Amino acid sequence: MTTLRASAALLTLGLAVAGIAACGEDGASPSPGSSASASPATNGIDTLPAEKALAAAKSAYLKAATVRVRGTVVDSGTNVALDLRTSLNGDTQGTLRLDGATIKVLTIGKNAWFSGDRKFWTDAAGADAYAQMMG
Repeated sequence: MTTLRASAALLTLGLAVAGIAACGEDGASPSPGSSASASPATNGIDTLPAEKALAAAKSAYLKAATVRVRGTVVDSGTNVALDLRTSLNGDTQGTLRLDGATIKVLTIGKNAWFSGDRKFWTDAAGADAYAQMMG
């Protein structure tokens, strides 16, 4: 059950990150002849107080038609990979990977569905429960 709670928390984190990512650069390539800097360019949101950064992220998120978040992090020793897409109306689809276990997620309106691979269900409910689910 802890893994299921962690998965739900990571999905929430992923959706929050999607909102913040909407504040990022537009992804345009540097113009020919310009050199890339050693440090990543920012849009200045990193210099704002937390409340203003959150407000800016929310505003940008609400203006974006879609947002995609891809990345990897380590959270309390767990390797987490996110690949999530969310639309203006909040519908989301994507994949979470937790230490090799894969969870596919789909939300439409207030409904949410997810499916996990064998590793996910075995980690979440045990090998016996997985075997019973598979019949």
